[in-house]
Amino acid sequence: VGAVQVADEAQSLGLSLGAPSIRPKGGHYLTKGGVQITTHVTPLKFSTSSSPGTSHSEIETLIDSLDTQRGVLLQSSYEFPGRYARWSLGFLDPPLEISGTKNKCTIRALNSRGLIL
Repeated sequence: VGAVQVADEAQSLGLSLGAPSIRPKGGHYLTKGGVQITTHVTPLKFSTSSSPGTSHSEIETLIDSLDTQRGVLLQSSYEFPGRYARWSLGFLDPPLEISGTKNKCTIRALNSRGLIL
């Protein structure tokens, strides 16, 4: 009950409850080196339902794909009103692999997009 009251109060004061105030929308960006970056962002409504198109369904699909494709899923399920919010970020088929051991770093192209970089 206390957490709900804190959350309600924080919202009435316009606080983000830990969530970013602006969600990325995707688009095109040009780096100083002249490389164009295109991003695609698919916002999903949070849901614990496994119905197609829900956040739970899409995350499960990503998890299944990670068994056979390179990629990553980063998640935080910790929530504390006014400070931390749940979030998920994931992708498949990255253009580059960045790995390191001790003081050595290696960058390797994984596909044609990576060769350009």
